[in-house]
Amino acid sequence: MIMQLYNTSKWCYQHRIPFLGKLFDNLIKITCAADISGRTKIGKNVSFSHFGMGVIIHPDAVIGDNCTISAKVTIGNRYPHPGDPVIGNNVYIGIGAYVGGGKDWR
Repeated sequence: MIMQLYNTSKWCYQHRIPFLGKLFDNLIKITCAADISGRTKIGKNVSFSHFGMGVIIHPDAVIGDNCTISAKVTIGNRYPHPGDPVIGNNVYIGIGAYVGGGKDWR
């Protein structure tokens, strides 16, 4: 369900309907307890364990194809690594992980 909401939000942002994109971003927060924006670049076949519960992904992050993201994961861009995180293809991110920005995590 989280990827369907994400894809709808992404479509809204791509078609310059940001108020609807934010609506779907908020639906992700309400239904999945996750903070994932349609502005985030997420590749194909990305899956979220446990419906993405507690996942926080910065809107400027980039996630490659075929990744699995577990619950309570934070992919951000704050201390100690400023900048936007880039996660390559075929990456598994375990429960409770923090991935900071400014580094190419391949």
